[in-house]
Amino acid sequence: MKWTAIFFVWIASWSSSLLAIPAQIIIIRHAEKIPHQKDPSLSQKGKERAAAFIAYFTGDPGVLEFGPPVAIYAQRPSRAFDSLRPIETVQGLAKALNIELNTKYHSNEYMHMLREIMVEPEYTGKMVLICWQRYAIPNMAAALRVVSAPKEWPGSAFDRNWMINFYTREGPSFRNVPQKLMFGDSAK
Repeated sequence: MKWTAIFFVWIASWSSSLLAIPAQIIIIRHAEKIPHQKDPSLSQKGKERAAAFIAYFTGDPGVLEFGPPVAIYAQRPSRAFDSLRPIETVQGLAKALNIELNTKYHSNEYMHMLREIMVEPEYTGKMVLICWQRYAIPNMAAALRVVSAPKEWPGSAFDRNWMINFYTREGPSFRNVPQKLMFGDSAK
């Protein structure tokens, strides 16, 4: 794992003009789960949020600066994290966009996923969406050299976008943006 982190930092340190990098990565947590239960699926509210993502990621100008997602990555279930929620959250969006949902990475394999995203020529200048469990999201932001991201994702937050833009002069920029999709979502 250590060599992977060193390699990724080395890759990320190159100039964006030398790499095929996406213009933006948006990271979201899976949608709502059933509280205090081991159920690996979304709650009813989570299913509603997942359905709302279709219009949101195809028509909301606030998230379409670089167009709709050209790739969607969702965490694959494993023994350590057997949840289907990341996949259930974005599978409808992937179907609506007619793109294959990438589910080949487990919760602890996010460094491999990020390396793939950062060197894939088809993603150059475009937006990539990642849906994951909350514990790894701050580590992803840190691996992408985002210093202003929070160090943890709150357990009650299902309504945020972590928007990381790479097409800036100062290095990756970060915005923690409310989705404002459903009743009770954060206003700011």
